[in-house]
This record gives sequence, structure tokens and C-alpha cells, in this order.
Amino acid sequence: MNLKGNPGSIRKGFVSKLTDIAREDRFQRYMIVGSPNVGKSTLVNVLLGKKKVRVGRTPGLTRGIQWVNVTDQLMLMDTPGILYRHLFSKHVRHKLLLAGCIKASESEAEEALEYAFLWLKERYPNAYRTITGQSAEGPFEYEELLRLVGLRRGYLQKENRVDRSKVVDFLLASFQNGTFGALTYETPDSLDIASDSG
Repeated sequence: MNLKGNPGSIRKGFVSKLTDIAREDRFQRYMIVGSPNVGKSTLVNVLLGKKKVRVGRTPGLTRGIQWVNVTDQLMLMDTPGILYRHLFSKHVRHKLLLAGCIKASESEAEEALEYAFLWLKERYPNAYRTITGQSAEGPFEYEELLRLVGLRRGYLQKENRVDRSKVVDFLLASFQNGTFGALTYETPDSLDIASDSG
């Protein structure tokens, strides 16, 4: 569901369904579980019809469990994001970083962006062309792509040098916010890549 779409409609439909279920019992309790920074707390606020729990773009804002009353018969538990303690696969870390689920160092961010560009080039050639100004059929040079994006966005320092840091921040935020459109980093035929530990 799109939580930015029609919150009133989402709340009405959700509460209606759970109220039907609740008729069988006197009281219902549910918990919302998922990866960090995917919208669990935002969903709680939508269902409440007001901003009751803290939300933000940074992973890890929800520190502990929190119970909230949606109706007299329905309670929801908001939970912190859940991930494996050790993420062995770089590809999984890249996807979680691009989705905004984890924080990362600058070098990890660059690795994730290079991974994203390669993925776009293969799976989303139109988005690749729109973002980089380059054809997906051409050669792949990550450094050149950063330079081109920086020039197109006007992220320049003295002597017209591209401000690499600004370019990386812009690209990462854009991927995490969905600015470049609906993109997925997994397809059924690509799951063998996700299991790669390299």
C-alpha cells in the first residue's frame, strides 16, 4: 500500500477488516514487524489518524516496542526494525542500504551505488538513461557516471570540479526516497545473487 496516497481510506479499510475479526473475540492485539525504516511507525500513525509515534528517514528511530489503541477493541504494537545480526552478503547489505533500512559508511554507500547503477543498467535501462544521461548499451564507468550526474545537478566546487560527496548524498537519498520511481532490487531469477557471500 502507498501510505502517502489516501490515509483516511487505508485507516477505514484496515479498521473495518479487523473489527469484523474482533467480533469473534472481545479484544484484538496485533503487532507490526519488518525491516528498519520501511514505514511501520508511519502505518501506525495512519491507522491512528494522527502522529502518535515518532517517524523519520533515519533507521532505528523506534527503540522499543510501543502499544497503541486504534479502537476500543483493537491494539497495535509498533516494533523496532528487525534484521539478522550479521549480514554476510554484500549484495544484501547494498539492497538494505539502498532501501534506507541500514546506515553505512561512505565507502559502503559508494559500493551500493555502483551496485545500483549496474542493476539499473541491466534491469531498468530507461531509468539508467534518465539518471545518468547515458545509454544502457554503452560501457559502464562508475566514476564517469558520478561526474555526469554531478555536472547535470550543478554539484560543483572550485574550477568546476564535481563535488563527489554531494553527488553520492543526492543519489543515495534519491534511491532511498523512491525519487527515481518504483525500483526493486530483487526478482525471482536474481535471488541466487542475493545468496552470494562475496
